[in-house]
Amino acid sequence: FCAGTTKQLSANVTGGATPYTYQWILGTTAQGGSNSATFNATQGGSYTYVVTDNRGCTATSAARALTQNPTPTVS
Repeated sequence: FCAGTTKQLSANVTGGATPYTYQWILGTTAQGGSNSATFNATQGGSYTYVVTDNRGCTATSAARALTQNPTPTVS
């Protein structure tokens, strides 16, 4: 996606006991302010999420790389 824009990421969760809570992680840094199945990424990097079900069981997604391309310049 292009610099200066956002890219919406979506979690796909099955099983466990609803409702779920989510923690999105960029690299090794938890991303605050997001506890939903979607996350608006503003930078590139390696994203994962941890989902916790209503019984306290957790699972971590596989890492997914998101590439942010620089905005082209016109001269």
